[in-house]
Amino acid sequence: MRLDVDWLDNGRSCVPALVFARTADATTTFYGLTIPGVVELNPFVAAAMASFGRPTSLFVLTVLTLGLVIASTETMIHYFGSRVDTARLRYIGYGPHIIIALFAVLNNLVVIAHA
Repeated sequence: MRLDVDWLDNGRSCVPALVFARTADATTTFYGLTIPGVVELNPFVAAAMASFGRPTSLFVLTVLTLGLVIASTETMIHYFGSRVDTARLRYIGYGPHIIIALFAVLNNLVVIAHA
């Protein structure tokens, strides 16, 4: 059974969705951290912010995350695309990252609303 996704351009719409979700996460994180008492709980991100500053760290980490997810997913498609539907591979590669980023945005908005 093949997944009919012609309206999604063979799953390529996942990349803009990923970029939107990661950008929204970085933006809400940046705004939330301007509120007194709100701190970054991810130790890796907190260390990067302490070393390089908040805007630079969020920008670089977002770009690196996007690059790694896109490169790994498209590499997977290069190697397995002849045997598995490429749209399905894109959903497998990008879907979890989009969902995680959207949950991070939701969490950030809740923190901002309650701060």
